Amino acid sequence: MANYYASPTGLSTNDGTFASPWDLQTALDNQSMVDGDTLWLRGGTYLGKFNSTLQGGKVISYCFALDGGYLENPDEWAKIDGNYSTTLAESINAVQTTFALTSSHNIMDDARIFDIWIDDEVIHTYNKSGNTITGSIRDYYGTIGGAQSHSSGATVRIMGTQFNVSDSDNTTYQGFEVTTSSPYRTEIYQDQRGQAVTNYNGDGNKFINMVMHDCTLGVF
Repeated sequence: MANYYASPTGLSTNDGTFASPWDLQTALDNQSMVDGDTLWLRGGTYLGKFNSTLQGGKVISYCFALDGGYLENPDEWAKIDGNYSTTLAESINAVQTTFALTSSHNIMDDARIFDIWIDDEVIHTYNKSGNTITGSIRDYYGTIGGAQSHSSGATVRIMGTQFNVSDSDNTTYQGFEVTTSSPYRTEIYQDQRGQAVTNYNGDGNKFINMVMHDCTLGVF
């Protein structure tokens, strides 16, 4: 039985041990995990949206490792907050489909998030190079007022599910929190918040004693 560790300050270049934890997405990509293994989530807030493809084992807050009691050490309670945003690195007009971001983290890649929201416009992205979106569809669903111009530095909000379980089988997800601190709750703005957990194309997964709140749905 192997133990792996993730931390809000972990790095993809670490080795996944207690002293050298991974970032959460790297840990959720670990295809070496099997039944009997545990991925311990060190306490704190994991900011962003994440996707798991694990094929066995358990993902659980590290607070349960101390003596088996519930929240014996609340500092080791793990929370995923999907309210991640970045900014435009340059101004764009209403017809541009290629544009640069300060960071493209969480867009496409492992998190499998493709829709972003700038001001009142939803944009669907489908290709990128580094931090530059090289393929997009402007004025995507739910846009108010159509495609728009946006200024450099404008907030780019990342839409979609906070914790996506995709092509993951026979894995137990237990005892951690999934939420978004996004304040948008009315009409189409609610789509920015997204679902708490999506279980897609996976068999035998279990979700036990999860705390899910302030999302559009719990488990989809």
